[in-house]
Amino acid sequence: MAYAEARAERIEALEWQLDSRGGVSDPAATALLQDAMDFADELLEQHSDTWTEDDSAAQLREAVQAVQKAKPDIDSEVAELIRQLVTALRWPVVLRERLADAEATVKEQEEIQEQALREIVDLQKKCDTLESESQEHKAALQRAQEQKALTDAEHEQELQKLKEKEEEAEKKRIEAE
Repeated sequence: MAYAEARAERIEALEWQLDSRGGVSDPAATALLQDAMDFADELLEQHSDTWTEDDSAAQLREAVQAVQKAKPDIDSEVAELIRQLVTALRWPVVLRERLADAEATVKEQEEIQEQALREIVDLQKKCDTLESESQEHKAALQRAQEQKALTDAEHEQELQKLKEKEEEAEKKRIEAE
C-alpha cells in the first residue's frame, strides 16, 4: 500500500514538473515515467477487479501502450498519461485499503457479537438455573412453613391439654384441701 502511495506521489511530482516547465525532458523524469508505466502495467494486470465498469482501465491501458511504444521525451501527451495514472490509480488502491479495513472491522464486530451472544446464552442458562433453584427453595420454604404450622397447632393442642390437666389437678387439690 505504501508502495502505491509513493508511486502516486512521484507521479504527482512529475505532473507538477511538466506543468511548470512546459515539458522539459531529463533522465530523472524519464526514469520516473518508466516507473509509473511499470506500476500502471502491474496494477492493470494484477488488480483488474478494482476497476469500475467505465472505460477508464481501457483508456489507461491504451495510453500506457502508446507511450511505451513511442518512448517519447516528456511532453504534454506524457503529462496527460501521468494525470490519468494519478487519477485512475490512486482511488482503487485507497478504496481497496478502506475495504480491507471495513472487512476487518466487520469480522471483528462479528466476533464480538458472537462472544456477546455466547455470554448472553451462558447468563440465560445461569438465570434459568437460579430461577429453578429459587423455585425449589420457595417450595421447601412453603413445606417448612406448613410443617411448622402443623407442629405449632399440635403444640398448641398439647399445651391446651396440659392447661386443662393443670386446672383439673388444681381443682382436685383445692377439693382435697
